[in-house]
Amino acid sequence: MKLKAFCLILLFNIFITTAHAQVAFSCNDGPFIVGATSSQPTPNLYQINTSTIPFTFTVVSTTGSNISYNAIGYRISDNLIYGIEEAGVGSSSANLVQIDATGTTTDLGLINGLPIDRYISGDFDTSGNYYVSNSESNTIFIIDVDSRAVTNQFSYTANYRFSDLSYNPVDGMLYAISTINTLAPDEAGQLLRIDPSNGSLTEVGNSSGGNSGIGSISFDANGTLYAVDNLSVGVYSINISNGNTTLISTSPAFSRADSAHCANAIFSGPTPVLPPVAVPTLTIFGIIFAALLLLYNLNKTVFRKTV
Repeated sequence: MKLKAFCLILLFNIFITTAHAQVAFSCNDGPFIVGATSSQPTPNLYQINTSTIPFTFTVVSTTGSNISYNAIGYRISDNLIYGIEEAGVGSSSANLVQIDATGTTTDLGLINGLPIDRYISGDFDTSGNYYVSNSESNTIFIIDVDSRAVTNQFSYTANYRFSDLSYNPVDGMLYAISTINTLAPDEAGQLLRIDPSNGSLTEVGNSSGGNSGIGSISFDANGTLYAVDNLSVGVYSINISNGNTTLISTSPAFSRADSAHCANAIFSGPTPVLPPVAVPTLTIFGIIFAALLLLYNLNKTVFRKTV
């Protein structure tokens, strides 16, 4: 009887494990965006193909799960995406959601130590730490997804608000772009660098064109930063030295969006073209001076050969 009960328990555990088996993403397949268009309030997961211009956005197949989520990040150790549940647009939660390569979502339950709120920004570092922030405060929480617990948190002294965080594997910093709900005197469109070790915030520079509708950003292994602007309907390359933006491609008109990308993968496709360097125009006096300088150097060369 004990053997029969043991076998039944074993079969039950195998069934549960199989039922919850997750299909891993490929590290080279991203980036991915969870986005909602104006006609579709429940977000879909889109895979972005960056190998051609314009980029193509393909909806990842789904098995019918209706869990809504935001603040997604890609964890390298298991090649799965994680996010924070949204019971509806703008709703609050503290539940961890796992998303696999088929689009299947699993509610993993409450995150211990995480206040119930609306979390819209998130990303993983290469060590597996999950960083999330809500839409209205200046606090970033660090989460261990295996234990579903907050392991640390820090605050920055600024009024900036942003819709996504992204971890740069090259310098180990978090980056964000401030959005239109940023509080005065701080401004929208500012590229921000945040040190995850202490929360110190650096204003890198205001993005050219004042891109204030950035909904999602992603770094690749080379430290290349892409951003999708929901308002201007475009994908931009961001210069992390000064915040300047270069339009790369069009994008769908998302009403809200968030992105995740494997930090060990490199964005494929064309490299952003830098503007040409301007050649100074010489005046008539400049031309005369250049001619005299050339003649002087030529005479010196002839004189040396003669001697």
